[in-house]
Amino acid sequence: MAHEIGTPLGVIRGRAEYLAMQVEGSAVKNNVEIILSQIDRVSGLIRSLLNLAKGDKTEESEAISVNTGLLTVLELLGHEFRKNDIEILNLFDYEKPTTVYGQAEKLQQVLLNIIMNSIHAIVKARESGRTQGHFIRFSRQDFGTQYAISIEDSGSGISKENIDNLFRPFFTTKPTGKGTGLGLATSQWIVESWSGSIEIESKEGVGTTVHIYIPKSS
Repeated sequence: MAHEIGTPLGVIRGRAEYLAMQVEGSAVKNNVEIILSQIDRVSGLIRSLLNLAKGDKTEESEAISVNTGLLTVLELLGHEFRKNDIEILNLFDYEKPTTVYGQAEKLQQVLLNIIMNSIHAIVKARESGRTQGHFIRFSRQDFGTQYAISIEDSGSGISKENIDNLFRPFFTTKPTGKGTGLGLATSQWIVESWSGSIEIESKEGVGTTVHIYIPKSS
């Protein structure tokens, strides 16, 4: 399966690199670079899924910046926020470094998975009639040996019946074809491989807060 996905992905990357050379100096270049970065992210996701299947948690870690990872993901999702009229409340103090021990690509994957869930929940809330005042709030707390990264949304919330199943692989509350049910399972596996944890608080019809606890790098 990994080979079946990886081969066409390599072809897409090669064509995108060629396109990047053709549009050098053009405003299109930034969009091509985003495509290339997302190809790399998908490649990383394939590796992560293989590791998840094998139970492999031995990938090399290094000191990485949560601040940089969050800013990268927020820039990537800027269009989604604007399209869905979502206010971003970023309470991070970027003057203070937030360094943890892990892999930058995987940290971005965790943040992206959780934020995309927030976006989908807000879209669902709008469809149910809550059309105003939607936001996603980001904050950080320092607990001495670890950081708590919190992502709060004003979305549809999660029922008590579903909340205990959220980390189960292939479990999803999204319509058929809209979700794989692997996002939170993979995110939990990644964070636990760093000796961290993820906790979720939610109230149906109000919103959800995800807390990511990650040990500091030193």
